Amino acid sequence: MEIHAQVTTAVKKSITFLILFFFLFDQFSAVEVAGMVTQTEMEERIRVSLEPESCDVVVLSEEDRKYGVVIVSRKFNDVPLVKRHRMVNDLFKDELLSGEIHALTITAKPLP
Repeated sequence: MEIHAQVTTAVKKSITFLILFFFLFDQFSAVEVAGMVTQTEMEERIRVSLEPESCDVVVLSEEDRKYGVVIVSRKFNDVPLVKRHRMVNDLFKDELLSGEIHALTITAKPLP
């Protein structure tokens, strides 16, 4: 009888742990999705700051939070490539630091 009680207690603890784990995991996932930056928000931020002639934001992998941007702007004229990339990265600094954006592929071209 004592072994049966121990097994029953262990099973109850395991079930409680699993329920708690899945509840917390579900809550974490909901927060993560709610906090993700959208393609439209990214385009708007780029348009306001860099005033591009053209701007394309592509979701390369929603699951992995990978994005690509192609921007053509006068603000890039006579600006070295590294600084152009820095200008774009700075627009999404908080999202890159928090992990909302895991990777950002940048093509930043000056207006010819």
